[in-house]
Amino acid sequence: MNLRQMEVFRAVMLTGAVGRAAEFLHVSQPAVSKVLASAEERTGLRLFDRVKGRLIPTEDARRLYAEVAHLWEKVEKIRMLSHDLANPVSRRLSVVTSPSLGVSLLPRLIADLQAQEPDLMTRVDFHVGGDLDQSVLDQNADLAVTSLPIDHPNVSTLARYECALVCVMHADHPLASKRVIVPADLIGHKLIEFPHTLFYGLSQAQVYEKALDRLDVSVEVHASHSACWFASAGTGVAVVDALTVAGGAFPGLGVRPYNVAAK
Repeated sequence: MNLRQMEVFRAVMLTGAVGRAAEFLHVSQPAVSKVLASAEERTGLRLFDRVKGRLIPTEDARRLYAEVAHLWEKVEKIRMLSHDLANPVSRRLSVVTSPSLGVSLLPRLIADLQAQEPDLMTRVDFHVGGDLDQSVLDQNADLAVTSLPIDHPNVSTLARYECALVCVMHADHPLASKRVIVPADLIGHKLIEFPHTLFYGLSQAQVYEKALDRLDVSVEVHASHSACWFASAGTGVAVVDALTVAGGAFPGLGVRPYNVAAK
């Protein structure tokens, strides 16, 4: 894979869909599809299964993404250095975060920061899981905002906050009539699943408890905000963190507290 193919592959893995990858890269959707197809042809790998118009990463894609994400750190470092050399500024802050926090929380935090420090240039990049703390360790970023706990002797944690889980569904979904959702309530409904371990450090057993073996997973996506878009379209329900849905970013979405401790 060449660098352009890696960039497109990474964007699709981060966003969970060709359309959102195109928005992420500021290119057309057909352009993303063309590069993705050429990447599969060049590597001889099937990177995604096409299921009813959706892209589901294969196991090969997941393994490949881990290496591409690591390499992309180096590519971004070169890109940022060349940009900084050509456009020097006196004060700069580099922040790395997960896609869901970058959609909901971080824009408002940066707006508040700009009000206090108007001459500060802020750069924001998106990564997943363990890549966040590694960016700080490699000094590719000054600060990480993450939903995963980080325990490393060379990384200082400035602040910790609790964030609840919520269940999201279409506003007309039967579960929208409940005040609080518990794992047993998910049985009998289509479930939109995404990797909670990668984003929250929570196993499926921790999220779904005894209901795990009886769940009907109809859609798999790679990020919580993708799960919300699918839920708002009526394809099922999903369990995500409360920050993903902060600010009413998803029209037609019902949001209810999710309690794994309730009986």
